[in-house]
Amino acid sequence: MGLHPDELLVALSIGGATRAFEELIKRHNGPLRRFLLRLTRHYGDAEELSQEAFIRAWQNLAKWQNKSSFRSWLFSIGYNCFLDDLRKSKSRAARDKSWLELQEVANIGGSDSELRRELERILRHFEPQHAAVLEMFYGDGFSHAEISNIMEMPLGSVKSIINRARTQIAFLLKGEKIVEESSNG
Repeated sequence: MGLHPDELLVALSIGGATRAFEELIKRHNGPLRRFLLRLTRHYGDAEELSQEAFIRAWQNLAKWQNKSSFRSWLFSIGYNCFLDDLRKSKSRAARDKSWLELQEVANIGGSDSELRRELERILRHFEPQHAAVLEMFYGDGFSHAEISNIMEMPLGSVKSIINRARTQIAFLLKGEKIVEESSNG
């Protein structure tokens, strides 16, 4: 199968020939992984993103139109996987930083179960919808967008709830009373 052009291998793959897609992987995995390694500077991440790119390519083979080479289409998918991972990493880093800031303000030591109890104690001071947003963000690690989808709430409202809550949580952790702001979100 090594002599077939990519276009034929794509057509065969769409028709269900998994060996044809395996050949596409053989042809393009090395170059794609090297490209992603240059972007990520981490072999494990590049390998993971390469696999994700091939999965997405397989799932979307029927959408590929012969306007560009399969290789450039695959690299575009790989780059988008990299960007998605970068956004997730930044979101995780911001969320982790927020959580660490809350722990520092609270000056809480101890186990995860102690932190969990402290979070539950604090969340009792918020209206149920806001507490749910905060629980998903701080307790479960969901992103703003994921919470927006789960809660069927505008993304801006989710961000606003979390940002306002940071100040209120800091007061609670210091043992001060919070002043509830009236809001629609």
